[in-house]
Amino acid sequence: LLIESILARAQRDFKVIINHYIWMGNHPHILAVFKDAEMAKRFYMEVEKKLTDAIKRLLGLDQLNIWE
Repeated sequence: LLIESILARAQRDFKVIINHYIWMGNHPHILAVFKDAEMAKRFYMEVEKKLTDAIKRLLGLDQLNIWE
């Protein structure tokens, strides 16, 4: 539910159409329609940021790096 809500908010904010996604253990596969490449980059960066922030809150951490 956490991932779905983050994707839904980012989809709304960046006007992205997500057709399908699957979240693997260490990376996502997302089939989506974007207006341009910059929009895709900003969408993915926002998803990474929001997911990291949510995990930090759940674990009570100040610092967390989960993306390479």
